[in-house]
Amino acid sequence: MGIGEASAWRLARAVAAVVVVGRDVTRGRTTEDCLKEYSPALILQGDMSRGLGEGGGGRGASHFARLDILVSSAGVEPRPLLMHEMPEEEFDRVIGINLKGTFLVIKQAVPWMLAGGGQAS
Repeated sequence: MGIGEASAWRLARAVAAVVVVGRDVTRGRTTEDCLKEYSPALILQGDMSRGLGEGGGGRGASHFARLDILVSSAGVEPRPLLMHEMPEEEFDRVIGINLKGTFLVIKQAVPWMLAGGGQAS
């Protein structure tokens, strides 16, 4: 279990509505069904290198009016290679998910938070 899934479980047990974004639809649906035993939950399929994906924040916002907490924890490790042996595509994949994906998720989530009464700082 990764950080994101563990966070989703912890929040669901605290009776928070939970939205999870992930690549694996089957695992996501299983997680969603289990989380719903504790609180409302929604699973969205997505590639974190694209943030919440096309309309992802909108889909979550149409399901839950407010977003109070964001856990953006998607991350991958490069294959164990020496730097000079790493293909540029591998580097781009890691940076795309670990760095750009986090930026995009935050960028897409903040308007949803603000619409629910949150404040930017």
